Amino acid sequence: MLHTNMRYLTKERAYAAIHHDGPRALLSFDAMEHASSSDMEDCSDSHMPASIRSVLSEILLRS
Repeated sequence: MLHTNMRYLTKERAYAAIHHDGPRALLSFDAMEHASSSDMEDCSDSHMPASIRSVLSEILLRS
């Protein structure tokens, strides 16, 4: 997840949720979606691509 094509804020939020909640963090990924504008420099935007969600789901549900 460190080198994925996601905004830093999204990576930080996902990491914190996984660290705190383990597999239950999957439930919070939808709530992380936030888009205030189309400006790629907007640091408040958060988006996790479906492919990343799928990979994280597979990994977290194995344990």
